[in-house]
Amino acid sequence: MNTVAKTEKEDFLRDTSNHALINTNVNAYKNYIQQRESQKRVMDIEEEVIFLKKDVTDIKEMLMILIKQTNKEN
Repeated sequence: MNTVAKTEKEDFLRDTSNHALINTNVNAYKNYIQQRESQKRVMDIEEEVIFLKKDVTDIKEMLMILIKQTNKEN
């Protein structure tokens, strides 16, 4: 049978059978999950911006090559 004991921190209990900490503050946990999801979205957007910047750089390089080729032909 699992029993729990109080800890120094009010929002946590300790499972005495395996010493796991149990968070009893549901609102704090929900806030943590929302914050983690927000951080993931920001990281995904940052990654997409990096890819888009690379694509724009590639397009610029191709345009420069086309311009040089066109200038040589004229």
